[in-house]
Amino acid sequence: MLPPFVDRLGPDTVSITQSVVHTISQGLATASDVVLSTTPDAAVLHDNNGAMHDVVTKDALESLGQDILIFLAATVAVVPLAKYFRVTPVLGFIAAGYFMGPYCLDAFANKEAAFELGDIGILFLLFSEGLNLSPERLKRLGAFGTLGVAQILVSMSIFFFGLLLLEPIILQYVAPILQMDDYIEQIFESPTLAFCIASAGALSSSAFVLPVLAEKGWKEKTEGIAAFSVLLLQDLAVAPLLVLLPLVAGSGPQSGTELGILAAKATVGFGAVLYIGSVLLRYVFDAVAAARSTETFVAAALLVALGMGQAADFLGLSATTGAFAAGVLLANNRYRAQIKADVRPFEGILLGIFFMTAGASVDPAVVLEDLPTLIIGITMFIAAKAIVLYGASLPLGRTRAQAARVAITLSGGGEFSLVLFNLARDLGVLPTELYKFLVATVIISMALTPFLGEIAQITGEYLDRLDQSSEGADGGVPLAEAMELFASIDTDDSGTIDFEELRSALVERGLSYISIAEFFVAFDTNGDGTISKEEWLAGLEKGLLASALTVPSGEGDAVGPAADIAPDAIVICGYTEFGRKMFAVLKASGATRNGGVVAFDLNPSRVAAGLLSGDNVVFGDAASPDLLRAAGIKSPKGVVIAFRSEAKRLDATERLREWLPAGTPIYARAVSGQLLGKTELLEAGATDVVSERTESALRFAVLLGAIREKDIARLRPMISSQRDLLSSMTLEATIPGLPDDRLNDLTEEFNCSRKSLINLYDVFTSLPEVNGEQFIEVKKLGDVMLRLSRDGPVNDDELAKWMDLADSERGGKISFIDFARVYYKSIQIPTEPS
Repeated sequence: MLPPFVDRLGPDTVSITQSVVHTISQGLATASDVVLSTTPDAAVLHDNNGAMHDVVTKDALESLGQDILIFLAATVAVVPLAKYFRVTPVLGFIAAGYFMGPYCLDAFANKEAAFELGDIGILFLLFSEGLNLSPERLKRLGAFGTLGVAQILVSMSIFFFGLLLLEPIILQYVAPILQMDDYIEQIFESPTLAFCIASAGALSSSAFVLPVLAEKGWKEKTEGIAAFSVLLLQDLAVAPLLVLLPLVAGSGPQSGTELGILAAKATVGFGAVLYIGSVLLRYVFDAVAAARSTETFVAAALLVALGMGQAADFLGLSATTGAFAAGVLLANNRYRAQIKADVRPFEGILLGIFFMTAGASVDPAVVLEDLPTLIIGITMFIAAKAIVLYGASLPLGRTRAQAARVAITLSGGGEFSLVLFNLARDLGVLPTELYKFLVATVIISMALTPFLGEIAQITGEYLDRLDQSSEGADGGVPLAEAMELFASIDTDDSGTIDFEELRSALVERGLSYISIAEFFVAFDTNGDGTISKEEWLAGLEKGLLASALTVPSGEGDAVGPAADIAPDAIVICGYTEFGRKMFAVLKASGATRNGGVVAFDLNPSRVAAGLLSGDNVVFGDAASPDLLRAAGIKSPKGVVIAFRSEAKRLDATERLREWLPAGTPIYARAVSGQLLGKTELLEAGATDVVSERTESALRFAVLLGAIREKDIARLRPMISSQRDLLSSMTLEATIPGLPDDRLNDLTEEFNCSRKSLINLYDVFTSLPEVNGEQFIEVKKLGDVMLRLSRDGPVNDDELAKWMDLADSERGGKISFIDFARVYYKSIQIPTEPS
């Protein structure tokens, strides 16, 4: 599947460009042959005038070098502009290709060689698709695999038989009205052309659809999961279609003997290649990785991708099929993540070139001349595909609104359609004019995807309203009343119910906090922290509301509104990982008896987890005096600020110090790698600050008096085993937020030089994955570490250990010091668990 190109273009522009040019240079000789073959008296020049041949070859190389420069410049410009205008970079590449192409500025000096580079991009796209075909990815198909298969088969059948069966009507009545050109009429007369167009028409664009799903908030909902599954099935269908198209086109052997030989080569021969590859590749990559040479590892990955393509071509299959098979072979290799990281820059740049060459193929004269035909054709294909998807979704239990959102969003064209059309053109199936017409059709329909997303949203909302006014849901609750109840709970009119809204509504009915938490988790089936209208209706159908309201009040050990929260309870602000550890220490000491400890958090999932584990956790802002008063807390024995966010810690300390009685101890946590230190928190009103590098939970327990004096002596070795870093972390010196003593501590911990750490900080701040707050998301860390690996290729087990080390608190993002800790300690992690 094609992810956004922004993620594929790494920061090491110079090294990536050098690698790409090195790979491309291998095809320069072919490029020169292309130029020579199209030059008058080429044979004479070649045979009788060596000097002239050298001149022409030099011109060929210079022209291709000029085109590469144009491609790279366009890549540098397109991605930032696309991000700024919030559109997929694919659209930008297509537009850039059109403006640079022969029908506009005509900037390409060597068109044939430039288009060959785009074909190499297709090889890498299919190789990446095969590489992503892991068992985990296949599991994500789930119940929607049937929907994807049905969409592909039914759409292809409708398009194929529709084009052929409607031939008399279209040619007799429609063609004269539209003044349809002869090359378009061929579509309705040739079964081969009909198969090619039907196959391409069944595909959708991952590059355009996925951003729409994210923008609409559907990605993790039923609609998004269904759409993703369909896209995945479409991607998997491309490889078989690339095998079938040459056979349908009849470009290969036709006699029985020849077909038998071809079948033997394609099955037995290619099967033998796959078997040998599956056995040898693991040992090959282990040997290459043992050399600890990143360059050699990259070369091996490229060799497998391009070599398998050549092997498939030799055995009568398409090169793209071989590249896909190579990816599949490496999908279960333990260096898969490293291979993906190494190939991604090549794939991103070469695919950008492919889409630019596709844009360059758009002939405005063809579009304008056949504009009525083009508009009608696009409309019919979009409508037919949407109807198929809608009809296939309903029997699988989707609501009408969900089915409409999936169907309309996926009804546009797809980038793999261009791949099929390229192959058909190379096979001689598509005439040049028809190829240009079909490419324009696909590009325009892909560009319509964001607009189709808007239509899908409007249509879905309309169908939701219709469903709300219908008869009623199972379980005796009419839909109108169910949605009225939903609206009454959804006090902020956001269209979803969050945990606080549900708690406010149900606590008045006498439900305990733990019952409400269980109720919330049961309704929130996709785990996104809110209850959508679809989840609400599905829960009512299961009788969840009736079950919750019939649970006797006070049942079990639930902590509810009537539970004891002592007026002097210890307050933990933030039920984070550290907050949970703090609660566990206090519980072990007996401080939690009789409501002696209460934690507050604004994360519904953490609150639900805490309640279900028996901890006294309340949803809300612990720094709010109103909330503390409502909970019955008047003069707490102490407050622990456990937030990971430095802004939250500072704000909570200031607000609580202003409201709490004088002398109430406030103990704040300092997080390694963040700018906020002891001085700032003490000035805000904290009684003391404890670094997380110490046994901070025990330290807080001592400060709060929850551990007796004799326990301190027993636990002192554990506490003193690490230095208590309570020094200020004000802005100074060479790394913002790290004073000299802190910087020296880090160089000692990481066993690196001061200069090395400062250089690493410069690298960290230059990474495109690092946001304005100087954090990087953990999900993006893997690719960064693989790119920066100092000790050669990394296998998947090592990468998993790196990720665990970086995100020990599971906060989802890490600071520079977390990043440095992984970077410097990564080579010390053994390959196998000790």
